[in-house]
Amino acid sequence: MKKIELKTGIELIANERKRQIEIEGYTTKHDKQYENEELANAAACYAMSIRHRTKYQSLNVETKRWFPRWFPWHDKHWKPTPEDRVRELIKAGALISAEIDRLNNIEDKEIIDCKLESKAPEMLALLQEFLQMVSDYDMRPEDEVFEFADKVSKLIEETEL
Repeated sequence: MKKIELKTGIELIANERKRQIEIEGYTTKHDKQYENEELANAAACYAMSIRHRTKYQSLNVETKRWFPRWFPWHDKHWKPTPEDRVRELIKAGALISAEIDRLNNIEDKEIIDCKLESKAPEMLALLQEFLQMVSDYDMRPEDEVFEFADKVSKLIEETEL
């Protein structure tokens, strides 16, 4: 049976922010246009309980869609997932992260570098293991080399670069 690893909240938020940048195109350059705390307000809407969101909502009469009264953008951008509360909180966290980066003038490259920095100890340990493996290569069984390659692949996958 395959063991499922659960990610921490901060890992889930970081992955969502990375997805927003790379797939949706919501880069830090794009986010600089939001000078009226739109990112923070959108985050608050996703973080708000469903009960409160429902109580304080507006109707777009053209699209006939309900959305939180404080949602800063057109209702087509409102993508709630009430059946998956964790997903909504991940979106909220990623939007807050984007707002903090905007306020601090953080660039996309710095976000990716930070992710790499957090993996630095593991990368260093793998490098040391690799150097040891190279130094006594002739004495290594083939399966140990494959195990090492699997470790490296897993770390690269976790880093998602």
